[in-house]
Amino acid sequence: MFRDFVPEGCRFWLILLFPIVFQMSDCIFMGLSVQMSGDLSLYPEDILMCGFAAMIGVTMTFPLLFRLKFRFTTRQILLICTLGMTFISMVCLHIRFVPLMVGLSFLFGMLKLWGSFEVFSSVMLKVAPRYNFAPFLSLVFTIVFGSIELSGIVSAHITHVMPWLYVNYLSIGALLALALLAFVTMRNCRAMPRQPLYGIGWMGLMLWSVMLLAFAFIFVYGSLLDWFHSPYTHMAIGLILITAGCNLWRMQYGRHPYIPFAAFRYHNLLLVVVLFLVACVMMSTESVLQHILADEVLGFDHLATARLRWAALIGVVLGGVVSTQCIERLGWGWKRLTFLSFLLLTMYEALLCALVSPDTPIHALYLPMLLYGAGHVMVFIVLTTYIEGVVPFQHRFQVLTILGFVRIGCGAALGAALFGHLFQGTMSEQMTLLGSQTNGALLGTVSTFGEVAHIVSQNAMLVSLRHLYGLATFIGIVTLILITMGHFHRHVRLTYSTLRQVYASIRWRRKTAASYRE
Repeated sequence: MFRDFVPEGCRFWLILLFPIVFQMSDCIFMGLSVQMSGDLSLYPEDILMCGFAAMIGVTMTFPLLFRLKFRFTTRQILLICTLGMTFISMVCLHIRFVPLMVGLSFLFGMLKLWGSFEVFSSVMLKVAPRYNFAPFLSLVFTIVFGSIELSGIVSAHITHVMPWLYVNYLSIGALLALALLAFVTMRNCRAMPRQPLYGIGWMGLMLWSVMLLAFAFIFVYGSLLDWFHSPYTHMAIGLILITAGCNLWRMQYGRHPYIPFAAFRYHNLLLVVVLFLVACVMMSTESVLQHILADEVLGFDHLATARLRWAALIGVVLGGVVSTQCIERLGWGWKRLTFLSFLLLTMYEALLCALVSPDTPIHALYLPMLLYGAGHVMVFIVLTTYIEGVVPFQHRFQVLTILGFVRIGCGAALGAALFGHLFQGTMSEQMTLLGSQTNGALLGTVSTFGEVAHIVSQNAMLVSLRHLYGLATFIGIVTLILITMGHFHRHVRLTYSTLRQVYASIRWRRKTAASYRE
């Protein structure tokens, strides 16, 4: 793959630069939605929709990966991805038409996963020579989530001193540098003959993508459009029903279904999907509630938020190391590690529930963010490793797409919409309740009505945040109890049957002793 002048010891680290830069890059950065919406005269929801479209593009590319790998060389793939992502980023800087921005973001996500997969598949034998997925997936998810946190840190420092456009300029420059690196240091070589791209269900790809984009549209724009009272929401629901019906028909009668029925029938797949959904709902508090806490209550700026992301980055690295050690060295099962990952997320929610206060110092949030980063990456590593072990290669990437419906695409949008809607409702309720309890003693301590309104709104916000963090903690505790019951259900059944036998034996002995006395 590399030319002869590239040192052998540098090749592994050089090729890992590609997925790191790919995951740090975006044509439209979701974290800059406030700055971009103001400069581009767009709604913040438009920026979020583009971000979720990129995630859906990542999700829907999995079944194509090996077909594309056998069609192009590594050098060709990396050049296509870097130059394609560069072109999309440059185009998105000059357009304001939201549907086109969403479509380009979808293509950007496809190219991002395609290039990352090519690199990871090339280094898999070096990372996991025995084809054990635990260290390989730990490396993959540590790079993916670590790069996302690092991207937020870099964006915060750039936007603190310069306009948000320079974040895109830096991303474009890094992608062009990677294209030059691939062009100079790599050569075209094939391990097997070139395979054609026949037999791919392109229509199925389009139908599944449209259905997921319609789901994301409902959750992203729901608050802006007044949810199900808007005709746009009704049209999105109709589009979901039509595309879902077409997908079911193609799975049953189509010649080349993009996702066959057999991919939905594997053992514990529904359980893993539900666990991912619960995890996404719990982790969405970081993007909704914590931003409200940091911006509105604590008054943190971009640099303070970047300091919290450093703690999350350390947690991601620790979570990847712990997952590998527990699976490889200690031989822990997936249920035990799933319990540990949800325990870390529950502790994050509980700690933030206790730290909701305008007097909370920033160093008190380092531990919760570290727990969040570790729990986040461990959930993905553990559940994906389990799926990789039980699903054969024939349907492995289709099952990853099914999991991506929740863990990458609609699950994150659903969690953000859920907690955003609950926060608005709880905030209104608390404002009404606290406003009705305002008495003359409070009015006598302030000089203006604006100060009274500020005190009432701040206390309503604190109470609302505590309620919702408490709700997320409750969801985590219930999940932990259910995981524990699922792990020990055989022992519970055995203990219950044993106790019944002992009780029956005692009753029989008592009856026998009573009959002898008579």
